[in-house]
Amino acid sequence: MKSKFLTPIFSAVATATVILIPQSVHAETTSAPSTKTVSIHDIQGTGHYSPLNNKKVQDVEGIVTYQYDIRGQHYFHMQTPDKKTDNNPNTSEGIIVYTGNKKADVKVGDAIKVTGTVNEYAIDGYDDKAKTDLPVTEINARDDQGGKISIESSNQPLPKPYVIKHVPEAISSNDNFKTFNRNRYAIDYWESLEGMRVQTGNVRSVGPQEHGDLFTVPEDIPAETKNGGLLLKQNDTNGERIPFKMYDNNKARDFNVVTGDHFKGPITGYVNYGFQNYKINVDLEDMKKTYQKGQTQPQPTSITPEKQKLTMASYNLENFSNDVKSSSDDKAQKLANGIVKNMKQPDIIGVTEVQDNDGPGNGGPQGDQSYERLIRAIKTAAGVQNINILILTLK
Repeated sequence: MKSKFLTPIFSAVATATVILIPQSVHAETTSAPSTKTVSIHDIQGTGHYSPLNNKKVQDVEGIVTYQYDIRGQHYFHMQTPDKKTDNNPNTSEGIIVYTGNKKADVKVGDAIKVTGTVNEYAIDGYDDKAKTDLPVTEINARDDQGGKISIESSNQPLPKPYVIKHVPEAISSNDNFKTFNRNRYAIDYWESLEGMRVQTGNVRSVGPQEHGDLFTVPEDIPAETKNGGLLLKQNDTNGERIPFKMYDNNKARDFNVVTGDHFKGPITGYVNYGFQNYKINVDLEDMKKTYQKGQTQPQPTSITPEKQKLTMASYNLENFSNDVKSSSDDKAQKLANGIVKNMKQPDIIGVTEVQDNDGPGNGGPQGDQSYERLIRAIKTAAGVQNINILILTLK
């Protein structure tokens, strides 16, 4: 089988020490722990769950490739140097390191050793993520839980990115992960790259950007819809898609990408998992540099308003509020343009997903400022200020 890397080098394997003790027992209180040498690929294993889950590992070697935080919790990715990989395509050479609410004093390019506890944990998802999502393998290196990170050297070359060409069309084996075949199942393919630095070529968007996420396919996969998308079929759930999660994620939500837009590779990112999908974490500005507008144009309604007819419409405002951090001015104006131009100013609009005035904040239920903000945007889009707009709320 082919190696993960384009130019594999067969050499000695990076070593570390694993102490096989219960997670609740401190290493220093154990008189004679059993030990063996491990590397990142040993921790990742050849399946969806680490064979060393809940075990403490010491001095795991890797190069820092990527850093980020989610809701105040800090993470970074590290990866085995190219010359120390195991040449097994089923075992990932990357791993996520968790440091809690303290950012690790490391930077991209540092060669480090990490001591901590191996965990399988769903990092990013809905409240029930522990029941519905796959976990990612991480090393918990919090210093208040016995974790330790030492920098051996800096400014090291990053491992070569694994080049993604085509992802399997079938998503999983449907046997509760008893079968692991990265060449046949997409979810196994991504698991074998978890935490790793990867690269794609030219890709095409198969849906609009949503919540800073973007689903694409390689440019050479034929379009199945007029604008370049894919069709969901009875026996084909399109596992070949390549999902991206763009950071800064809040700013990425204003990136206007639609079905059929193009991105010129190479695009480099880092494999992670969240909200029930493996995704490649990428920098928003890097994605913008590769962006090429497609031919897709918004299609206005075919209904022509008439004075003797009442027109009605529904519109999902996607968590719109008066909070400019979560609902930017650009979003407000796009929603208003949709109502005025594409929907041709219907007489009655039923809207959903309107948040209270402070959006995701902890304020009260009042939403009057959110509605007033949308009304102002509608008047601006229409070019007139004497439009009568009545807001009716259901209680």
